[in-house]
Amino acid sequence: ISHAASETPAIFDGERWRTLTQISSPPQVLDDSNSILMVSLASYRDGIRCGRTLFSMFSEAKFPSRLRVGIVQQNHVDDKDCQEEFCRLVSASGARGQRCAGWDRQLFVRQMKHTDARGPVYARALGHQLRPHEADSGFCLQMDSHMLVSRHWDVELINMWSMTNNDRAVLTTYVPRLEDLGVNINNRNEVPVICQMTFKDGMPRNFPATVAIHLTEPKLSTLWAAGFSFSKCHAELLVPYDPQLPQIFDGEEFSRAARLWTHGYDFYAPHRSVVAHNYSTELGWDKQLGWPRIKSEEAQSRSRIFTLLRLPGGNPSLESSLGKFGLGSKRSLEAYERFLGVSLAHQQVLDTSDSAQGCKDLVKVPLDVASPLQKSAKETTAFAEKGLGGRKKNPRPSPCIEEKLIESGGIGGFTDQCHFEGSLSQLSDCEKLMLTKQCGALTFKHQTCFLHDTTEASDFRVEVVANSIVMFQSCESQSGPRSWDRSANSQGSLDQSIKTDPPTTFSFGAQLFFTFSFGAQLFFTFVAVALPYLLLLYRPFPLIHPPPSPHQSHDEPMV
Repeated sequence: ISHAASETPAIFDGERWRTLTQISSPPQVLDDSNSILMVSLASYRDGIRCGRTLFSMFSEAKFPSRLRVGIVQQNHVDDKDCQEEFCRLVSASGARGQRCAGWDRQLFVRQMKHTDARGPVYARALGHQLRPHEADSGFCLQMDSHMLVSRHWDVELINMWSMTNNDRAVLTTYVPRLEDLGVNINNRNEVPVICQMTFKDGMPRNFPATVAIHLTEPKLSTLWAAGFSFSKCHAELLVPYDPQLPQIFDGEEFSRAARLWTHGYDFYAPHRSVVAHNYSTELGWDKQLGWPRIKSEEAQSRSRIFTLLRLPGGNPSLESSLGKFGLGSKRSLEAYERFLGVSLAHQQVLDTSDSAQGCKDLVKVPLDVASPLQKSAKETTAFAEKGLGGRKKNPRPSPCIEEKLIESGGIGGFTDQCHFEGSLSQLSDCEKLMLTKQCGALTFKHQTCFLHDTTEASDFRVEVVANSIVMFQSCESQSGPRSWDRSANSQGSLDQSIKTDPPTTFSFGAQLFFTFSFGAQLFFTFVAVALPYLLLLYRPFPLIHPPPSPHQSHDEPMV
């Protein structure tokens, strides 16, 4: 009662109010003037409400031109179409000009029969494949297809995210109901926070949200919600949705939370609600959760989650086969259990005297000091320093390539152009390897520099995985911006990326250079070695070379 009456930040843990310590620090300065905001919606027989969601997002956004929306629509032939409903609402609002005010060009839709649906995880995985490359360096929002947003929600979300001063922050919670959107509930700015978990049939799942009051900044939390998740898009690139979890409902959120957290991402509950959820059952649960159930698929998916979380019922020998859909190496699963205050193996709260779990003041858990990722980075550095050596073929690229891309503060790679301002000496060997792998040819001031031997470079040296090992170096050490242009096909399609990493490729100029160099070496080797022996077959006496005259030119063969 004392907390409810005062303006002290607090959270209710189910039994009592707990005081929170919040010190609003200046948010990081963002140049978000051109940031793309990608929204991902999975809609199951929800065309009417999905259309309302689209209309709300575009009409209430401060910068609607920056929005990109991916929709996986799983409809019966008689169901209303989400995009058509959206356009109808736009027309009814009095908007003139192009159809849907031109906003329909910012939609990326995948149509499916409702009989082909396999649950929310599968649909969301397909939805993230719809993300255009231009959005990879921007912000990503995952939400349900029956939500409404408040005025200038797009800018409000970015501002709240920036208040965390954490590039790996994820704003996530169970958002309030439609009736509470834009309302200062009980005059204390109540916001929902998910901070406790439970188990259902052996599967960990989130407990219903509690309430926090008088927050002045986003609150560090412990759990992740699938219906509202806002972050930089590199979270979706480094921790992609697992399409091999059909039929899963319970288990979706906790399994993804564990993957995100062990990859170094932190969860925050927004201190203001700008998104609200339609919790009504106007469609009936047969439509909202009525996708075709296949028990054998569900059993396999549950076993896959048990394996991921090292729970009874999983197969430890298959954990390594999860690949990019497995846990991260930034923090351990055991550290996440301690942060949550639970034991997954025993399915119980670790400290029974404190039932709050995450409903209290929390401190961000630092990244592991000696993680497998860093060991891999050291191995990569050591390998690069050996030079071409024995000409090993196709060494396996290090995981540090993708991880360092994010840590280095946005050094391209996921966009059409890769940029780095400053001295290349600031980069580690791992980052240089990442740049050349992601961006293809290394260019500097429109001059491409290739080195096909072990000569030490004046600025840096790095090996790249291709048909054989190739050494790249910069041009002369100079100050100023460097840019790496990526060839058009250097990154596979999103459909391919869900199965395998994109192949390393080079620009056309690089390929032409190496082809010419290889051909020239073969030609001169033939002239220097094979040709004299062939001539012997047609001459009865030894072939003798007179010394060259001063007027003759003598080109030494290139070896």
